[in-house]
Amino acid sequence: DRAAEAFISAVEATFARIDASPEAFPVAHRTIRAAIVPGFPYSVYFTIRTGLEITVCHFPPGTSKWNKIEHRLFSFIAMNWRGQPLRSLSTIVSLIGATRRRTGLHVRSELDERRYPRGIAVTDGQMAAIQLTPHPFHGEWNYTIRPTPPRRQ
Repeated sequence: DRAAEAFISAVEATFARIDASPEAFPVAHRTIRAAIVPGFPYSVYFTIRTGLEITVCHFPPGTSKWNKIEHRLFSFIAMNWRGQPLRSLSTIVSLIGATRRRTGLHVRSELDERRYPRGIAVTDGQMAAIQLTPHPFHGEWNYTIRPTPPRRQ
């Protein structure tokens, strides 16, 4: 759906503007700032603070059947492939990106060709310094990473 794609694009552009200069946006209330999503009657409200916490929730290995979106998506991608040989990454990305349905499903795919470093070793000391808090339900898959408190000198 073009309207949905335009909205997502506008929200992503708003996040990029916030990321580039968060202080440039007006204060809406106390420490909360507002960024208007251009072309849509929505705003993104955010606060600037240090101490970002990241919550990670994984699906357990081998349980993609629990993910209804993934399950529905891959059946349409498989129908679109129609047994064509997957001879290159560009063929795979192209076939995935060409998946469309009359109901409005449109798959977007792109090849990430950036180079990422390999073989980075994390020491036991570095792992111990991570402020990782497992969640009560399956803490091995669901956890929150909190910032490391600054060292006192």
